[in-house]
Amino acid sequence: LPTTVIVSLGQSSSIEMDFDDPDSSGVSVVTSYSWASWNQQSGVIELNPTVPGDYDLQITISDGELNVSRNINIEVKSSADLVVENISIIGELKSGNNVEILVYVRNQGYSDAYFVNVQCFTENYAKLVSIAEIKSGTVESIVCPWVVPMDSEMVTLDIELDNGNDVFESDEDNNNYSTTVSVELLSDNEAVSVESSSSGLGQTFVWGGTLLAVLLIVGLFIAFGPAPVRKIK
Repeated sequence: LPTTVIVSLGQSSSIEMDFDDPDSSGVSVVTSYSWASWNQQSGVIELNPTVPGDYDLQITISDGELNVSRNINIEVKSSADLVVENISIIGELKSGNNVEILVYVRNQGYSDAYFVNVQCFTENYAKLVSIAEIKSGTVESIVCPWVVPMDSEMVTLDIELDNGNDVFESDEDNNNYSTTVSVELLSDNEAVSVESSSSGLGQTFVWGGTLLAVLLIVGLFIAFGPAPVRKIK
């Protein structure tokens, strides 16, 4: 038998028992707490504690004549349990638009959760944000800014909670969420307009930069160039 078993409050656990008494067919198993019960069919002691704390669980096996007892330390911890309840998109899902992914995170555990990392990502995008606190039984939201891709009509959004396993949880396997969103692609005319605007903007920066450089050179020449020659009478 293990010396210590850690159990998350609200989650059931079990202890496997392995014993044999060839001289008797009527072996009984009793425990010192009502939330620890013997399942003869499965051969395990099922643990369903209701209050956090440390418990000295005594297990006694008897064949009616002889008794054997063992003690196990049971640590019952209250823990958080984080899940993505839902997401919503703030803004128009159109190629090139700046939108916000609003993520709703529920803590359905028995303990508050602090500094919860939330990662939003697609095939070519990743953003890591953090929620300072999510109290037990409540929902908090956070925003991941996102630029809608130009060439994908269907995009899969994935959300992962607590990717570094920094929060003690009763269930670490329910921290992922995935959904597919439809993107409105730019029309041919809109795409040409975007390219023309980008090209015109680029030319403006080039001419502006050249003019600035010329003015800077002239200024430096005036400030640090040779003094004008004066005619001596």
